[in-house]
Amino acid sequence: MTLIEWMTYLGTTAAWGVVSSVLTQVIKKVWPDVQNGVAKVVSGIVAVLVGFAAQALIPYAEQLPAAIAMAIIWVVSLLWYELAKWLDWNPSE
Repeated sequence: MTLIEWMTYLGTTAAWGVVSSVLTQVIKKVWPDVQNGVAKVVSGIVAVLVGFAAQALIPYAEQLPAAIAMAIIWVVSLLWYELAKWLDWNPSE
């Protein structure tokens, strides 16, 4: 997946659901006393803002050299992996 494809995906409702779900889990792990409803609303708003920001930044990302775009994807993938470990996800369960 290229950087532009990934940024385009972040603007979809499917991505908003994924980002919102992950953010809800992060919020609940960092602040366990937060009510589920509040965590869901906040994470939903942040997910939509991330999607809009990604869409707005596409024209700038298109100007990046390919090596920089690949490095960004690599860093995001690494951070996603570390976040999954921190949240103790196990997709096989």
